[in-house]
Amino acid sequence: MMLSVERRHINILCLTEHWLKEDQLNVINIDQFKLVSKYCRISSTLGGSCIYVNNTIQYKEVPWFDNLGSDKVFELSVVELLEHHTILACIYRSPDSDFYEFLNKLEALVEKASLKVKCIILCGDWNVNFLHQNGKLQDLQKLLRMNNLINVIKVPMRITNLSKSLIDVVIVNNNKEERLVEVLDMGYSDHLAQYVCMKVNKVQERPIMMYKRQFTNTNMDHFRHVMYEEKWKEVVKVNEPNISFTLFMNIFMHYFNVAFPVNKVKIKVNYMVQRWITKGLIVSRNKLCILRKIKRMQCPSAECLEYIRLDQRIFRKVLNEA
Repeated sequence: MMLSVERRHINILCLTEHWLKEDQLNVINIDQFKLVSKYCRISSTLGGSCIYVNNTIQYKEVPWFDNLGSDKVFELSVVELLEHHTILACIYRSPDSDFYEFLNKLEALVEKASLKVKCIILCGDWNVNFLHQNGKLQDLQKLLRMNNLINVIKVPMRITNLSKSLIDVVIVNNNKEERLVEVLDMGYSDHLAQYVCMKVNKVQERPIMMYKRQFTNTNMDHFRHVMYEEKWKEVVKVNEPNISFTLFMNIFMHYFNVAFPVNKVKIKVNYMVQRWITKGLIVSRNKLCILRKIKRMQCPSAECLEYIRLDQRIFRKVLNEA
């Protein structure tokens, strides 16, 4: 995923079916991105949705949508993009959930968002096939038309040797604004990815900032000195191990924060370059995409499937080493 982000200068990532619990998702770090909204299932496993934004993007949490989220039916992540006056919502709906409960929640979301901002972007895996006309799809399309919304994804997003379906959507206001829409094979999912580039008003460029600690020789010398001078009397005189450990950590972190304070610093442009992305990695990823396409579109032999699995294992190993 990071290979595609780096090459296309993507600023926002919307993901569905991450299958993670909240504490697991919170420790996933994507360089130069921040997790700004998430939905993790409470009553069951799998599913979920989340939104990451680049550190340069101004956003605001929108807690008034929290009551709409529901396991399997409406797994909602949502954020307001301040510079673009846009509500962005990423939604996953399980195929075995109540469709009309989903539709009611979607209508409530659109109504609330329309009162707050000028533009709405809805995306995710809704498990409604836009290529197969039926009553449910017609009801969904009616709701979209009533709110002047349109699905800009027009081609199948999940393709096998037996079927094609368009269940992953990007729905935006039906206006005359220019937008570039592409379908990407990431090489590791049975769903294709959607890449949407939308034209927005030019905003004033700001220096890119981040918070970091400075581990200079002077700072480290100071830290070693104060740790050496500390007598630890409060720690050793306590008989309870847990209390003693807490006291130790409090003293340690006090000196650590004094010696290595967190400062807001500007990031140089060349610092943003992902130096681990080599030409060899890009070639390996492109090869894997071709093999995945063969696996989806044809009926490969057992020998061919084993070769694809081996190539996937090698690619993961190379990524981990990078």
